[in-house]
Amino acid sequence: MAAGMIARAGSITLDDVRAAPHGLLYGERTMGHFIDFFRKEGRTIQLCPPKLADELRAALAGDALIGKPPAGHLRIISRRRNGMMNASLAETSGSVGQDDTAETIELNRVDAQAAVIAEGDWLDVRSDTGGLRARATISDAVRAGTAVLVQGWGSPLFDPATSAEVFRRGQDRNKLVSDLDIDPLSAAPRLNGTLVTLTPLMEMQ
Repeated sequence: MAAGMIARAGSITLDDVRAAPHGLLYGERTMGHFIDFFRKEGRTIQLCPPKLADELRAALAGDALIGKPPAGHLRIISRRRNGMMNASLAETSGSVGQDDTAETIELNRVDAQAAVIAEGDWLDVRSDTGGLRARATISDAVRAGTAVLVQGWGSPLFDPATSAEVFRRGQDRNKLVSDLDIDPLSAAPRLNGTLVTLTPLMEMQ
């Protein structure tokens, strides 16, 4: 069955798979195929469906999840990197290279100055749900009141005999997200907009 499924794909054989126990490399990773496909087919994407528009109007009318955060807090937002999609990719050492942003939190220069945070400082990043440690990087590209953590890192490997953590790459920003704060459109935990406080960790400076 496996041989038949692979043969239908037309690019490799089962023998090729067996000869490469650590996986097959199909070539250099490329980006932009989704956009090219839509352009070629003359298709469009609805960027603001009615339900989304309704939620935005309600939020802008006074919902606390949009707007200036309370004093001493920032709102966490996520970003993706082309080289990292999901945390499961970080679980296999050697599957992806270490990303310099995996352990950083990016914040606006104004917010950093107000909190006396310098480039490279280690911070305790804490929400009502949990906390993690990240290294500060100061940027003018981030809006004041927000901070950026890269999505897709922080998944550890454990020793099955002792349960000790033996390997981890980056920080798991999902530790900051509450399972009770549900996005009304996706019915999933709200991954962006979580309020956090940042505290320098002097012992790590």
